[in-house]
Amino acid sequence: SILYLYPTWIKSRKKYKISLLLSFFIISFISFSLVFLIKGGAGRFSQVNIFSYPETRLVLEEQIREDGMSKAPVFLTRVFHNKVINYSLAFVSNYFDYFSGEFLFIQGGLPNWYKVPGLGLIYIVELPFILIGLFYLFFSKNRYHKFPLMWLILAPVTAAFTVDDTPNIQRAIVMFPMIELMAVYGFISFMNRFSGSGRKVLTVFFTLLLFLNFFYFIHQYFIHSQVHRNWYRNEGFGQMVNLVKKDYARYDKIIVTKSFGGVYPLILFYIKYDPSQYQKEDSSRDKDNTGFGKFFFTTSACPSIDRDPDFPKAEKIIYVDNGSCPGYKSLINKEYIYITRKDRTRVFRIVYE
Repeated sequence: SILYLYPTWIKSRKKYKISLLLSFFIISFISFSLVFLIKGGAGRFSQVNIFSYPETRLVLEEQIREDGMSKAPVFLTRVFHNKVINYSLAFVSNYFDYFSGEFLFIQGGLPNWYKVPGLGLIYIVELPFILIGLFYLFFSKNRYHKFPLMWLILAPVTAAFTVDDTPNIQRAIVMFPMIELMAVYGFISFMNRFSGSGRKVLTVFFTLLLFLNFFYFIHQYFIHSQVHRNWYRNEGFGQMVNLVKKDYARYDKIIVTKSFGGVYPLILFYIKYDPSQYQKEDSSRDKDNTGFGKFFFTTSACPSIDRDPDFPKAEKIIYVDNGSCPGYKSLINKEYIYITRKDRTRVFRIVYE
């Protein structure tokens, strides 16, 4: 990235242009291959793009229905409420979400398990220098200085076509190198306007602010994140799986609730299930009422109480319930264990039968 700002480091302008184009095409080809050429690569995009998302279509249908109830002219309905208008508005709304101050500096984005309470994705102390860098790059006469601006403008385009977990941290990650580059460029450009003791004082001052912001992040991450909305962070899964693993050989079936969402990859990870064996079992993934090995996954939050007819029959069964399940009477004369989070809320209840 530094070479894009300082092309004079490369003696041959022709070689510089070739290197730019070559790197662009290589990165583009790799990205294209990962999404469209590899089997299943485009599967996730087909699920979350704005064109197939049910809510986008429902909004359009609602607008048409409201026009009909208000007896608006059909011509106006077709002009203002159509796929082009609605999909464009959804795209623009998503696009600008990625440039919001709340997303970048205050709150961060989605999924929730990536959030650090009270913090965005960039230190707020960098904001003045990002704006200065943006100003200098925009008005620079060096055409190569426009490359970071173009990168930043294009970076969220693909992400803006998606609607699930928006603004999404993972889809926006390509933005951050250019934002940090602008912060550095802005800082250097700002400091070059001073000399002598003035520059030293400002350097010390901004360094202290940066360290203060950094230690605030450390505090929020290692202290508050441990207990703040920690139900998003899969806390307790490792402890639950280790307990189940200890008795895996002695029991015939393990029926696990999916009330926390997709649990199969976490169980595969913690139990270190044999990948080749998993593939032989048709890679059940996260389908309802199926599983792998002795594990069986159900949408029921409290399988030890519900006893769905679809549950497998076995003599000795371990039930993994949601920790909030009631039914203390049903636990009489049964062995059970609660798994709790650091904030003492219950995650799982393991019932042995």
